[in-house]
Amino acid sequence: MLLGLDLGTTNVKALVTDRAGRPLAHGSRPVRLFHVGDGGVEQDLDEIARATLEAIQETVRSVDAAGIEAIASPARAARRRCSMPKAGRWAAS
Repeated sequence: MLLGLDLGTTNVKALVTDRAGRPLAHGSRPVRLFHVGDGGVEQDLDEIARATLEAIQETVRSVDAAGIEAIASPARAARRRCSMPKAGRWAAS
């Protein structure tokens, strides 16, 4: 089995497939957007991490997680710009 993750702008989605690509289980969790001045948008990285874990947990409830051989996630998620505001919390934009 394979686990795919989609860290989208408004949702984190997880999908488990067999080796032929047939869907076996899926899960999803919302992620909030915070609109800031001048049309900017930020996201809370802690919330994204929680949503990712919850989507995975939802997905693997109906399959044997020990059978997952690989995990894939698009590189776009790695290109997000992150900054540490004065309050000490991470923000993604």
